[in-house]
Amino acid sequence: MELRASDLKFRLRPRIPVREDILMIDIDDESLERFGRWPWPRSVMARLVDSLARHGARNVFLDIEFIEPSRLLVSGSRDKESINREIGRLEGDVDRLLTQAFELVERGHSKETVLPSLTGENGELKLRFKRLKELFDGVVEDPDQILVEALKQAGTTYLTFHFTDPSENDEDDHFSPVGPILSEIRQAGRTMLLRRFSIPRSQLGESPLVPATGDLVPVIPSLTEAARGAGFANASPDQDGTFRRLPLFLPDADRLVFQGAFLLALDLMGVAPGSLRFSGSQTLLLDREGAPTVRVPLDRQGLFLINWTGGWKIFKHVSAGQLLLSDELARHQWILLLEADDGYLGGRLGQEARTPFSVTALEQAKKIVIPALCELIERLREQRETSPCFKDNPELSARAAARFDTLKSVVATFEEIEARRLSLRDNLRRIIAGNVCFVELSASGTTDIGVTPFEEKYPMAGTHATILNSLLMESFLKETHPGWTWLASFIMALILGWTLPFLGSRAATGIAITLMLGYGLAGGLLFWKPGLMIGTVAPVVTVFLAYTLVTVYQRILTVKA
Repeated sequence: MELRASDLKFRLRPRIPVREDILMIDIDDESLERFGRWPWPRSVMARLVDSLARHGARNVFLDIEFIEPSRLLVSGSRDKESINREIGRLEGDVDRLLTQAFELVERGHSKETVLPSLTGENGELKLRFKRLKELFDGVVEDPDQILVEALKQAGTTYLTFHFTDPSENDEDDHFSPVGPILSEIRQAGRTMLLRRFSIPRSQLGESPLVPATGDLVPVIPSLTEAARGAGFANASPDQDGTFRRLPLFLPDADRLVFQGAFLLALDLMGVAPGSLRFSGSQTLLLDREGAPTVRVPLDRQGLFLINWTGGWKIFKHVSAGQLLLSDELARHQWILLLEADDGYLGGRLGQEARTPFSVTALEQAKKIVIPALCELIERLREQRETSPCFKDNPELSARAAARFDTLKSVVATFEEIEARRLSLRDNLRRIIAGNVCFVELSASGTTDIGVTPFEEKYPMAGTHATILNSLLMESFLKETHPGWTWLASFIMALILGWTLPFLGSRAATGIAITLMLGYGLAGGLLFWKPGLMIGTVAPVVTVFLAYTLVTVYQRILTVKA
């Protein structure tokens, strides 16, 4: 009953402030419908991280665990037709170079002078084979390495991991062929994680810490090394199944690892993890350089009380599909330029614009291909208007007209996509720039769902955003000692016991109702402003029982008289 009463206080109190720079990036039904079912390849997650960084995100928090390595994939960034065209062009270059070499030898040139120009360090033939290798390297991709590069490039990304539950059974890992390998990867990830994102357990002394309930399942080592931070996502509900509190630390051997959103908050507040300390047993001190120390209250078990701000929609939301759509449009433009270069310009693009896709490669290709296409269009127009051969040859004129229309269509299509992409980019930049972005899975059928005081089906990624908001706003909940609740109960029972014998039944009822409502109102006001959580049910029940007992006793005395 006391837990339900506290939930009622959450719903009845006025809305507490929510930071405007917290943004939820939803992998929702629309995103999955457009970009494929879950789980997405890590190369897609890398595109999402890269897009967030390009649009000005202050930090990126991935509430998605990467605890096992990915398999190599065939890249979809280049279509089969364009790859075959480039291989054909390289094959033609090799045939031409070999033919030229044989002709030079037949004319009397020595092999010692001919071969270096082909197979030397900068030989033409060697450069072609090098390009062929790069082409195939671009076709087969390592999703983990692509995500590593994206994390390094962004430099502000946080990852999550978890501790296992004792009921989980990992026997399959030991008996399967990949079991020992996965164990080695996890051990390397655990070592990397503890080295980068933990503190000695002795630093916080005898503080009340919740023991870990199982083994630490870390992020794979390469991603841990590339991330700015990594923290656990464990949280357990209260006995009624509602999430109201969670640990800020969990121990692993002689080290302490941090809750994910707590570690991010320390970074944003400028608090060094090594400076954390306790004042007493229920107050954690966060020392900030050049700013007052933040006092974070914990409950009697050492857990952080979640100060829920509202339902799932209380924070701003953007669909991950919108971010990936912007990236998809840019890729479409890039492929369009490569095909136009191969088909109409004879391969003017250099290696920089033909590397695996990037916005930089797109910009370089655009600077070369679009002006060249416009120049070619203008030249065709002049030839059709002035050259006699087009006027005298209807078939040639028709072919030139078709080519002219095709080139104009290519440029028009590119400009149409460019306008749409830039409009979407500017809109996303206004929403994302300077914000802390939480990337989470919220599509239908999501399993990471919990009960909160506001909603029965709440995506638990919102817990991280709520904790960050509470820490940055210094808006905390604090439990009062149980003795204060029992003292209030005793005082109100004493008041009723002394006053009721001298009052009529109506006045006695009014006094009892006033005490119960007054105490409930006081508890609500203390919960709203200072964030004090005082017991409500016990004092109200005590007043009701005291009133009932005294009233019954008076009735018995009256009947006897």
